[in-house]
Amino acid sequence: MVLLLSRSNGDTVRYATDSTTHESVSGRRIAVLGTTVTTVDSLGRPKRRLRERYALSLTTATGGRFEVPDPAAPGGWRTEQEFELREIRP
Repeated sequence: MVLLLSRSNGDTVRYATDSTTHESVSGRRIAVLGTTVTTVDSLGRPKRRLRERYALSLTTATGGRFEVPDPAAPGGWRTEQEFELREIRP
């Protein structure tokens, strides 16, 4: 599924979902939905991208990475930050 939203500054934000998979956090099997959020400027040039695994049951992401365009990087994107959910406490 894809959702496009226009921002007042001329940027467009594209939300795209992938298929649902499962992963294990603290020994618990959790369904996660792959999502990609890409921001492009008014000229259609990509500015930033967030790729994450979103756990609906936790209402948060279990991991992901923030990326910026970089023509020299593999795939044209360079990772700026990454995050991972390491533990779930009762």
